[in-house]
Amino acid sequence: MRHVAATRHASRAFTQAQLERRVVVADFFFTRCPTVCPLLTERMARLQRRAREQDVPVHFVSFSVDPRYDTPERLAAYARDHALDTANWSLVTGPLEQVETTVLKGFRVMMGRAEEADEDDFLSLFHGEHFVLVDAAGRLRGYYRVTEDPQGLEQLLEDASALAHAAR
Repeated sequence: MRHVAATRHASRAFTQAQLERRVVVADFFFTRCPTVCPLLTERMARLQRRAREQDVPVHFVSFSVDPRYDTPERLAAYARDHALDTANWSLVTGPLEQVETTVLKGFRVMMGRAEEADEDDFLSLFHGEHFVLVDAAGRLRGYYRVTEDPQGLEQLLEDASALAHAAR
């Protein structure tokens, strides 16, 4: 995985270097999303709790696909409003071009806006709805459906645990 450069919810720079030598679970969302994003956030929080309970050292990253709206301040408010534990979970944003490069080329996940949509029409935004597992060497290791597949989170946690323990 390459091309990560963004701004964290705490208004600090977020770069590829912060992910090096860590097992990472990433997802893609936007704060105004009325459909799947709240569910993705809930599943990521559940995965984070389960990883902590099982002592699995994983870093979680949620990339906003609506960076023109999702400022670091809005991401921080979203984290507060959803009671997210940001000790090992980063919500990131940045210039649209950087986010697109990170999501499309780095994670190989779709994102965009429906053609002919108004810039303010956030309902025209689309993105991948799965979690991505990245190993400590920065290699993409898997894509997991966590909204429809009840075993998706369990398999992801099992795989992340194996990668984290192999990296020790």
